[in-house]
Amino acid sequence: MKGNCDSEIDLEICSFPIIHTLGYLSVDGLDIYVTHGHLYNETNWQEKNKILIFGHYHIPFIKKIGETIYMNPGSISLPKEGNHPTYLIYEKKRFTIYDFSDNIVAEFAVNEDSNNKNNE
Repeated sequence: MKGNCDSEIDLEICSFPIIHTLGYLSVDGLDIYVTHGHLYNETNWQEKNKILIFGHYHIPFIKKIGETIYMNPGSISLPKEGNHPTYLIYEKKRFTIYDFSDNIVAEFAVNEDSNNKNNE
């Protein structure tokens, strides 16, 4: 996966192909896609009934738009827009973004829409 480097320098310095624009995980019956976010994000992703996790913006959020769930874990080292460092944890169909003080910034439980916090 591309990771957190916006430039293509990784391609230039590696002698083997390590970069894919999109990764796929099938976990607990969920279709989860992960990407850097500069190519695919909540403004141009066409898949429905899927989960897309990306980081490019360094701003933590979980949004449900239509039937698709978009997540940005924020950033541990370079948070933006006044956010604290954050990270995303997945456990048993629940996605939770935490800051370093263990405060919940956003969470989403698949199939438990009434219990979600900070979703749009």
